[in-house]
Amino acid sequence: AERLCVEFRFLAPTAQARCLLYPIDIAGGRTERLSVFLTSLFLHEPLLPVLEEGTPKEEMLANAQLIDELLKKLEKHAATAAWQPPDDPTPLLHGGEDFQSLATV
Repeated sequence: AERLCVEFRFLAPTAQARCLLYPIDIAGGRTERLSVFLTSLFLHEPLLPVLEEGTPKEEMLANAQLIDELLKKLEKHAATAAWQPPDDPTPLLHGGEDFQSLATV
């Protein structure tokens, strides 16, 4: 369980997801944290099938709606473990520069 926990940390999409699992969760069969971790991983690498051209428009719309509903449920379940806010770019600025200067680099 400890080795698996270490390997999962390399796959984790965010810092919060890396800190989410403990070996006792895996060995003890505690699925709440594991499911949040796997959900956040899936949201970053969904590997969903691509809709092929020539598929009827009604079927494409139905599939797109199902995928949208699925992703909304997964995002709700993963909560903040799936998304990490961007880092503050202030340390990258030099004296007298503003954010516009950084954006034009």
